[in-house]
Amino acid sequence: MQVTAAGQPARMRLSSVAGLRKKTLAAWAGRHLQPGTEVHSDGPACLRGVAGAGCEHVPRYLAEFRYRFNRRYDLEALVPRLLHASVRTSPMPYRLLTLAESCG
Repeated sequence: MQVTAAGQPARMRLSSVAGLRKKTLAAWAGRHLQPGTEVHSDGPACLRGVAGAGCEHVPRYLAEFRYRFNRRYDLEALVPRLLHASVRTSPMPYRLLTLAESCG
């Protein structure tokens, strides 16, 4: 995803890959990304393969983005669904919630 100088999303390109292997992702990154690109993910080890194309892999929690993106056309239901999920989810220690951020 390309961002503006203010850090706001400007463009995003999605494409499929043949498989989640370091070699496959290194080849994909070589075709689609410029060297020096910062690649954010939830942290799968296979994404370290983008380093083979001169990119940097940074683990980051992306499920929130996915949740909002998948529900972007039903914004009125977003808060009630979030409240429903929060009362049905077991408590989790803060250190586990932020674990992906510390794996960078």
